[in-house]
Amino acid sequence: MFPSSASNTLRQPRTACTHKYLTMKSFAILTSLMLAHAASLAAQANHPAPAAGDGKPAYIETLNYKGFTGVHNSGNVDVIYTAGKEYSVTVEERGTARSTVRLEEGTITVSSPASGGDAEGKCVTTLRITAPALETLENYGNMQLTCGGNQPGTFEIENYGNMQLTCGGNQPGTLEIENYGNMQLTCGGNQSGTLAIENYGNMSFAADSLSADRVLLENSGNIKADVSKLHVRGFVVENNGMLDGRITAEAQTLDFENNGKSTLEADYKGGKATVRNCGDSKLSLRVDCETLNANNSGLSEMTFSGTADNVRIDGAGRSKVNVSQLNNF
Repeated sequence: MFPSSASNTLRQPRTACTHKYLTMKSFAILTSLMLAHAASLAAQANHPAPAAGDGKPAYIETLNYKGFTGVHNSGNVDVIYTAGKEYSVTVEERGTARSTVRLEEGTITVSSPASGGDAEGKCVTTLRITAPALETLENYGNMQLTCGGNQPGTFEIENYGNMQLTCGGNQPGTLEIENYGNMQLTCGGNQSGTLAIENYGNMSFAADSLSADRVLLENSGNIKADVSKLHVRGFVVENNGMLDGRITAEAQTLDFENNGKSTLEADYKGGKATVRNCGDSKLSLRVDCETLNANNSGLSEMTFSGTADNVRIDGAGRSKVNVSQLNNF
C-alpha cells in the first residue's frame, strides 16, 4: 500500500507547469517524427523505387517476328502500329509483370497476367509494331490502339472489350471497324479509301479534318458522334439504335436513314442530300446543295435551313417540319 502522502500526491490535479511540460514533450516528439518523415521523403526522392508510372519501361524486348498480318489481344496493352516496308515488333513493360506475346499462324497474340503491373495491379504493356500491312486485329481485353503510316489493302478491326482507337496519317486502303464492346474512336488525316464503321455496343466517334472516298456509319447500339470538316465523295449514316450527333460535311452525296432514335445536327455542302425516317428522329439540317429529298414514315421533328435548288419533302407519319429558313432569299 502506498503511503497516504504519496497517494495524495498522485491524486493532485496537474498544475499549469505540468501541462506545459507535457505540451513541450509532445511537441518535441512530434517534431522528431516530422523530421524523420522528411528525411525519409528526401531519401526516396534521391533514390526512387521503380514504378510503373515513372515514364521509363522497366523491360524492353525486340522480337524477331516476320510475315504476320494480324493481332489478337486478351490482355491489357497499348498498340502503336505504323505501316512500313519492314517488320518490327518491340515489347515494353512498365510493371513487374510480363505479358505473354507470341506469333501463332501469322497472328501476334497478347495475354496479360491478372496482377503485378501498375499501382492498380494491371499489366502495363506497350507493343510497337511496324509491318507492310495488317489485315485483322481483334481485341477481347483492354487496348489503346494508334494507327499511322500508309496502310494498303483492307484492315479489319473488331472490338469485344474496351478500346481507344486513334487513326491518322494516310490510309489509302479500306478500314473496317466493328464494335461490340466499348470504343472511343478518333479519326483524322487522309483516308483515301473507305472508312466503314459498324457499332453494336457503346461508341464515341470523333473526326476532325478527315478526308476519304467514302464514310459508312451503321449504328445498332449507342453512339455519340462529333464530326467536323469531313471531306468525302459519299457519306452514309444508318441508325437502328440510339444516335446523338453533330456533323459538318462536304460530300457529293449524303444519305441519312433513321430506324431507331436519333438527335442530329448537321451542316452539309455538296450535291444531293437524302433523309429517310422510319423511327423517332429530331433533325436539324443546314444545306448548301443541289438536291434535298426528305421522307418521313415515323415520328419526326425536322428543321431545314440554307439553300437547295431542288426540294422534295413528304411523309406519312407524324412529323413536324420547319422550312421557314430554307431558300429564304
